[in-house]
Amino acid sequence: MRMTLLLLVVPIISVTAQVSPDSIEKKTVKAITTKFPSTRFLDFQYEQFTSSGYDADLYQKPFEKGTIKSQKRFKAAMNFPVIKKDKWTLSASLRYKLESFDFENVTNQPAIGGPPVYHTDNETYHFFSTGLNYTYYSQLFGKIFVYNASVTAEGSNEGYERINGTLIGSFVLIKNEATTLTTGLLLQSNNTSLFPVLPTFTYEHKFSGSAWTVDIVLPKYVYFI
Repeated sequence: MRMTLLLLVVPIISVTAQVSPDSIEKKTVKAITTKFPSTRFLDFQYEQFTSSGYDADLYQKPFEKGTIKSQKRFKAAMNFPVIKKDKWTLSASLRYKLESFDFENVTNQPAIGGPPVYHTDNETYHFFSTGLNYTYYSQLFGKIFVYNASVTAEGSNEGYERINGTLIGSFVLIKNEATTLTTGLLLQSNNTSLFPVLPTFTYEHKFSGSAWTVDIVLPKYVYFI
């Protein structure tokens, strides 16, 4: 019997990498797309959440409370190469996300210095992004080093709203049949991010003679599978 134990979950920025002719690089890219589904050529995800209560404050004073009766989320992503060379790839990406909320028992307090702000019993939001991604493979101390730079334009129902840049370097320390170990650094220009500079670390190991696998992606999750 296989059991999955989730220990830690925090957000992470996705990285787009494309397949290189080198067999080790192919395995590395496959590992990335397995852990981060939004980097696959074509990916669809649908989530539905159960009801939950909520309350919101505005300027440290009660603003609104109620129940989210249901929440639905749909995400679609496509990543495709524009130019592919032996050592580098230029690719493009398209992403779309729909968020739908059903509310009930909503109590609204007057906004500070103005009338109350109401919303309907159902709210739907659309988000989209388009991007260009550049991935380059090189050698450092005899190990594979993967550079990835991306520029993304994001928007919503109101149109395009902001442009973000991300730069990632990933050092493949170990890659064999049992173990994959990488470390790197992520830099992003998104001013809403808590950490513009973030170290990254991935470790996957299949224990010999056992069905258990440890799978670690930081900062994202720790799994024992």
